[in-house]
Amino acid sequence: MKFQQKRTASSRAEDFAALIVRFREGESACSEALGQLLLPGVRLLIQRRTGLCDADAEARSLLNAAMANILGQPSLEAAEVPEMVRKMIHEAFPVLKGHNSQTALASNQELLRGTKIAERILKRMPAVVQDALRRSYVLGEPPEAILAELGLTPERLRDAKSRARADFAAKMRQPRAGAA
Repeated sequence: MKFQQKRTASSRAEDFAALIVRFREGESACSEALGQLLLPGVRLLIQRRTGLCDADAEARSLLNAAMANILGQPSLEAAEVPEMVRKMIHEAFPVLKGHNSQTALASNQELLRGTKIAERILKRMPAVVQDALRRSYVLGEPPEAILAELGLTPERLRDAKSRARADFAAKMRQPRAGAA
C-alpha cells in the first residue's frame, strides 16, 4: 500500500509538471485546472495570514498574478511553483499587526490540536473513506474525480463528509486538558 501511495505522489508531481507545460503552451482548459488545483491552498494561506474568513477574491487575484508569473518565467520549474506562490502570498499579505509571537503560538497550538483530532477521526474510518476525505479536503479534488476513482456513491461521500465534520466540531468544542 505504501508503494502505491509513493507512486501516486510521484505521478501527481508528474501530472502537475505536465499541466504547467500545457498551461504555458496555451491550452485553455489548463488555466482553469491549475486554478482549481492551487486555489484551496492559496485561500488557506491567505486566511491564516490575514484572519479573513472569506479570502476567495484575494486568492483568485493572487492566482491570476501567479499564473502571469508562470507564463512570464519559462525557466521556472513546476517544482518551484508552490514556493513562488507562497512567497507572493507572504509579500502581498503581511501578518496582522496584533499577531505577535504569543498569538502565533496559541494559533499554532490550536491548529496542531485540530490536526490531531482530524487524524484520530480519520483513523476510525474505512481506508477508502479516509482517502476520499483527504483528497477532498487536503488536495481540493473535485468530488467527481474522487467518486469515479474510488467507486463511492455521492451519498456515501456526502455522509462521510458530514460525519467527519460533525465529529470534528464536537471534539473541537470540548475543553482542552489542562486549559483554564
